[in-house]
Amino acid sequence: MADGRYEIAARLFAVRNGAVLKELNADEMKVTCSAEAEMKRSFSCRIRYDAEVDLLTDRLRPVQVIDGREYPLGEFLAATVSMTEQNGCRGWEAECYDQTLLLRQTTAAGALRFAAGTPYLSAVRSLLAECGITRVVAEPCPLTLSADREDWEPGTSYLSIANELLAAVNYEGIWFDSAGAARLGRARAASAGNVSHSYRAGEYSLLCEGITRESDAYEAYNVFTAVYSLSDAAPMTAVSVNDSPLSPVSTVRRGRKICAPVQFVEDIASREELQAFADRLRAESLLASETAEFETAPFPTHETGEIVALEGAIYRETGWTLRLGFGGSYLHRARRAILI
Repeated sequence: MADGRYEIAARLFAVRNGAVLKELNADEMKVTCSAEAEMKRSFSCRIRYDAEVDLLTDRLRPVQVIDGREYPLGEFLAATVSMTEQNGCRGWEAECYDQTLLLRQTTAAGALRFAAGTPYLSAVRSLLAECGITRVVAEPCPLTLSADREDWEPGTSYLSIANELLAAVNYEGIWFDSAGAARLGRARAASAGNVSHSYRAGEYSLLCEGITRESDAYEAYNVFTAVYSLSDAAPMTAVSVNDSPLSPVSTVRRGRKICAPVQFVEDIASREELQAFADRLRAESLLASETAEFETAPFPTHETGEIVALEGAIYRETGWTLRLGFGGSYLHRARRAILI
């Protein structure tokens, strides 16, 4: 069927051992991305019962089809499945997550150890590999562990451990892209040079009314301290001060220091990375003052945490929801990178 100028449809495939098993009869398909959640991408749908498919082990791969071109939207594992029956037709209602579910369900059993000198990304890759995740796209990082790490409590999820290791080198938490690959890398700055999508009214988009504006300027901190305590040496401390004369909440403009609670980190790769962590706290304190929700044409080309231009202003996307198929909507949520 056509939706405006486009022919839009949706397909769902069952995947077994990395290969497509068959196409499924499904409807009410929806993919949701939340950049700030631990498990960032989820999928829900209703599927007609198929005896060849085992949702305990098979994976689901939804696809949006626009003018005959297929846009994959990730690879998902069923977390909860309900059996339904209506007019003699059996089916499943499934709530699914991307492969972070594998990392969430695998936990340390007391024997997990990484030796000093192990590259941080090698440690993370080994956790992924133990969960059967081999497709990884990683931004290179030369930093290595400065001390042995085996201090995780039994029952700590591999997802928490991996994200802790990534945070030590100022990488984002693990997320999975539309092709089903794990992504490891630093967050992109919310700047014009990193914009991946631009939207203006009348250009393939419909901007919702009532963009909200919120400011915490009167309570904003302007001094940030991060501390890493070493077992056999003096603690490392990094301080980052907002002293910009352009910022209304800076020490210069307010005439006093407003100190944020001290952040104690469990692991950090170097003094430089600790300073970068403190600097990031300062930078993040100047954001999140304006949020927006808007609707666009259902072209599924957004990944996690995209940088978008909305009516010329730069935002970091905090989430989106895509209802697949004809008549489906593409709703976006974003935070504007405004300096305060």
